[in-house]
Amino acid sequence: MASPLAAILRSLEPERRTIEEMEERFARLIREYDVRAKKKNYSQRLSDVLARQLVTDLGRSFPGIEAGERRAGGRERPIRVDVRYHTPYGLGLGLSIKTLNFRDGKFGRYTKNIQRVDKELNAEAVQIHGYQPKAVLAALFLMPEDARHDGERGRSSFEHALEVFRKRVGRADETQPGNGSSPSGSGLTRPTRNARAIPSCTTSRATAAAEKFPRHAAGRTSSKRCGAPTSAASR
Repeated sequence: MASPLAAILRSLEPERRTIEEMEERFARLIREYDVRAKKKNYSQRLSDVLARQLVTDLGRSFPGIEAGERRAGGRERPIRVDVRYHTPYGLGLGLSIKTLNFRDGKFGRYTKNIQRVDKELNAEAVQIHGYQPKAVLAALFLMPEDARHDGERGRSSFEHALEVFRKRVGRADETQPGNGSSPSGSGLTRPTRNARAIPSCTTSRATAAAEKFPRHAAGRTSSKRCGAPTSAASR
């Protein structure tokens, strides 16, 4: 004689299977539309492309310069640096690449993570200069061009970034505090391959490497006072 309990379980089995299938479909949707992971992967790929291009640009002046987030000696722990040039005495040049590529969904601006990037640059500089005070540290920061135009009632995201990062620039020698970089560049990337002219003081083909990405194309400005516009397309 069949158990009443077994009969109850058999009657509920179709519902259990339906819920299980719904959960599997939901998990697939989460993986497909995992925007946070896609943003992270995109930003990492962009930084990798820029780092490799900087190595190409700087290779003649710095033979043996390397790209890739490998570690450089720090005061308390090794610090990952995107582009590195080592001398027999230690790190000669370290270049950190930072990008903000996506608007904040709530406010529609690029300001959400600017303070986080600033803290990262500060931590990198303090650690490396604490261990290798003569090392030259530089930073390259990029965000999409429309970051210049999102300040409806005040500063744009780009102007805000320049104000925040300006204090990290200008360390002249090893006797000064180790929380800054020597040179630093802040710039804008453009969402079209047909680049228009934009103000630029210092230019590099490294930003042209961003053309491999759908949202970006060449273009860089500096936090220094700029002169006449130059065409990124002509470089």
